[in-house]
Amino acid sequence: MPSPSSPPPPPVMGTAPPGNNSASPADRGTASWNEFEAAFKTEHTSHEQAFTPSLRGFDEIAWWKQEVKDVGLEVPHERWKGVSLDLLNIAHDLPRPLSTRSFPVLQGIAERVGVDADDGEFVVVTVPVDVKWDLWAGAVQGKYAAVERFRRVGAHVEWVMATASRAGGVLPGWLQDLSVPGVVAKDVDLYLKWEAEQRESRAEYASASDMGESLDTDEANDPGAPG
Repeated sequence: MPSPSSPPPPPVMGTAPPGNNSASPADRGTASWNEFEAAFKTEHTSHEQAFTPSLRGFDEIAWWKQEVKDVGLEVPHERWKGVSLDLLNIAHDLPRPLSTRSFPVLQGIAERVGVDADDGEFVVVTVPVDVKWDLWAGAVQGKYAAVERFRRVGAHVEWVMATASRAGGVLPGWLQDLSVPGVVAKDVDLYLKWEAEQRESRAEYASASDMGESLDTDEANDPGAPG
């Protein structure tokens, strides 16, 4: 988690074939718009845990998914509506000798409406909250804030992140900064690698299913087949 003084990372572009919402199993290092939506717009933290080694676990304390779907926001030339709002406690393992950190946050997801099918956009906003609970024994409570924007740009997907954090404890801020360099860039690589593995697994499952259906059809068409 970069510090507040870290420069904002450049946009991350995931490529999908023009006019297509999917990528082939061979397209490692890429992700389609549908894949970005599935990974980050729904069950955001659960999917993040799947590809982030340091994310030890999380607790969903409260959630308002149905309630926020009726909430809208209008700004000049844009309309947004709520997708979900969750109160979470996220635990991260830090490099030794640092102990586990827990980050209580309120995480909201909203999508832009009234745009063309080729111009989808959604944001994930995470803000720290002050709490009294201690859900992870021995964990030091830290603070984390982030804004992530996912947007279709032609045949590409733009993923822009701005983050700020403090790990808490007795560690001075400058030393925390040295402990967590380049984490945003690593998150990008971890996600794209995980997505490629998921895509390959889906392709293998689909191939096996097609083979099973083909065998069933052959047996049904063979009058001499034992049954």
